[in-house]
Amino acid sequence: MPDLVLAVIAGALIGLSLGALGGGGSILAVPVLVYALGQSPAQATTGSLVVVGVTALIGAVTSYRAGNVLLARGVTFGMVGIGGAAVGAKASALVSEAVLLAAFATLMLVVGGVMAGRQVRAQAQRATRKPIPTRGSATPGATSGTTRSSPSARPSPANALAL
Repeated sequence: MPDLVLAVIAGALIGLSLGALGGGGSILAVPVLVYALGQSPAQATTGSLVVVGVTALIGAVTSYRAGNVLLARGVTFGMVGIGGAAVGAKASALVSEAVLLAAFATLMLVVGGVMAGRQVRAQAQRATRKPIPTRGSATPGATSGTTRSSPSARPSPANALAL
């Protein structure tokens, strides 16, 4: 398969995952660029930064228009990230490509393990939660006043205290 066709297919799949998941572009792009398209790790990490950066910018504009962006936090996070990226780029020039790829793979495994562990713990906590018993009744609306159908009915004790 010609490199250009493979690049288009891989780019479309990576873009689809970025759009669907909101992240993970470098995790997918670097291995594809290195192993499928034959780029060096240095070329692949730089290329993935461009791809992910452009995709993130488009996604950020779309999310901002929808009202889903905390702009101050995003700008702060981005500015700190730019500084970290500059330091990381200089440091990566001092390390062999094999070490960079091994570090990248290790980081992916650690982050994936942390994410999976959090999901498992959250699921276990949800499964072990017991319902909070209501005072003197098994009906959900017993303390909220929602069980009474008549507008002239007195409010429940909880609503009376709130009034």
